[in-house]
Amino acid sequence: MKFLADMGISPKTVAFRHRLGYDAVHLSEQGLERLPDPGIVEKAHQEERIMLVHDLGFGELVAASGARLPSVITFRLRNMHPDRVNGALQSILSQHGEALAQGAMIRSRRKITFPNLRDCCTILDERSPCFAWEYLGALVRCRCPVGIDTRSF
Repeated sequence: MKFLADMGISPKTVAFRHRLGYDAVHLSEQGLERLPDPGIVEKAHQEERIMLVHDLGFGELVAASGARLPSVITFRLRNMHPDRVNGALQSILSQHGEALAQGAMIRSRRKITFPNLRDCCTILDERSPCFAWEYLGALVRCRCPVGIDTRSF
């Protein structure tokens, strides 16, 4: 697995991935701090990298394009300390590594939410001990249109 971290993710998370033997890059390492979001998505797609982001807009960009890849992991934790992000990422990869390789969007947060999904969607995992996995509410394989109505429980 290869990763691309945007500016909202600490370079310490990239260093942590390196220590575990993964190919990971941070935009700042390559002098791309000001690369527009569509350019970041294209870079991840061309290099076959999973995006590690904090900004919600990346998932929407990929979904709107209709592309299956790149996969996007969006971290929306109350505490974005690298140790918390690293722990969440480890959990996500252990549970959803195969889905990420095929094309998935995952949003990690503390609050569990569920979407009003269409029939074409398949929920891979609704709950885990600490996080909710979601694409606009839940982790789904298909690329549903942006703007699915979500509700919290």
